[in-house]
Amino acid sequence: MKNQPENSFIRDDNEYNIDVQIGTRLRNLRLLRGLSQDKLGQMIGVSFQQVQKYEKGVNRLNAGRLVQLASIFKVPVQAFFDDDNETCIPVFMQQNDLAILDHLPRMADDDKELLALFIRFLVRYRARMRS
Repeated sequence: MKNQPENSFIRDDNEYNIDVQIGTRLRNLRLLRGLSQDKLGQMIGVSFQQVQKYEKGVNRLNAGRLVQLASIFKVPVQAFFDDDNETCIPVFMQQNDLAILDHLPRMADDDKELLALFIRFLVRYRARMRS
């Protein structure tokens, strides 16, 4: 594959890295929806270990599974491939963002409400301090 264009899908050894990209986007969508790997696995009929492998790009998602996941997350299948940020998937999140999202599925609804209130307060407070 020497003649492939330079882009984010190519590893140093010129193999396409699309499985890792799709897995990262799958993980981000799952976390944004507040789903655990176990819950998503139940929804698509696989184990949470299989979801982990999809998210890491170890196992490849087939076309049928991509359509199923796009339907669950209410995004177009193309969202797993596009580099276009308007597709709605934040691929480059900070490590702390992912850590926070990782805990959401285990939080009680009233705790989530308090966390959202705190975040809104903090954002407004920081904005006032800057101006």
